[in-house]
Amino acid sequence: MSNPKAEFRRMLKARETRSDAAADRVITNRVVAHKWYQSAACVMLYLSIGHEVDTSGLLDHALNAGKRVFVPRCHADGIMDVVEIFGRDDLQSGMFGISEPKPHLSKANPHELDLVIVPAMAFDRGKNRLGRGKGYYDRFLEQASRAKTIGICRSDRLFDTVPFEEHDRKMDALITEYEIF
Repeated sequence: MSNPKAEFRRMLKARETRSDAAADRVITNRVVAHKWYQSAACVMLYLSIGHEVDTSGLLDHALNAGKRVFVPRCHADGIMDVVEIFGRDDLQSGMFGISEPKPHLSKANPHELDLVIVPAMAFDRGKNRLGRGKGYYDRFLEQASRAKTIGICRSDRLFDTVPFEEHDRKMDALITEYEIF
């Protein structure tokens, strides 16, 4: 019996994907201009790796705009905490080589979040997301149920459909360099 999500992930990993700084700047500008970002006091951002949209510009903007900025800290047991940071000096290399908050910073309450910027291997036009398969964000978003979610990706990671299951949370909005859903 095949696993559609695993097969789709294999296909994505086999595709050549390049960074696109120009597309990432457009996506960042679209997020910054979005009404949910504008009105959010507490914003959670992922810290990008690999094919993901570079969130460094968004991180800098949120910090400079006086927003409370939160980033994930992943644990080996599949649990992800959210931690408030006050600048780039609060980050270090962590699990999976992803930047994360330094250990002395304590986890925050996910219910404080107004907006969560969510990564994915791919999204579809129905705002479904295909993550890396570990379930970190699926479990976390259950706790942050008050927050609006915006998925961001370049158009080469947007499909008509991606495999998803009943428990997978759709994004409230999806932003690419060309479209907003």
